[in-house]
Amino acid sequence: MFKSFSRQVTILRHSDGWYDDSGNYVDGSINEITIQASVQRLKIQELSALNVSIDGNYFVNYIKIYSAEELIPSANHSNGDMLIWNGRKYRVIYSSPSFGRVIEHYKSIAVEVIDD
Repeated sequence: MFKSFSRQVTILRHSDGWYDDSGNYVDGSINEITIQASVQRLKIQELSALNVSIDGNYFVNYIKIYSAEELIPSANHSNGDMLIWNGRKYRVIYSSPSFGRVIEHYKSIAVEVIDD
């Protein structure tokens, strides 16, 4: 899939948390996995067309990811997949399958995470 355009990228995926015997929530661990994906900068027109809220973040970077593996979008800016690309972290905010076409794949969108 996309062999000439895909590269290895690192995904940080959260495992599910649990409640201990005292009823306290314990966060799950973060697992690092490697996938093959084509990563490209997202055009603002594409973001608008997908009706994804940019939450007033006009000066952050958005990317699109094409992969055979499904990526998990975050809910309320937590627990979704994070992607490391060109030394920067991106949080997956959207993912959709594209099946029934010539090459079955997932298209995901991620926003750069700016650490404070």
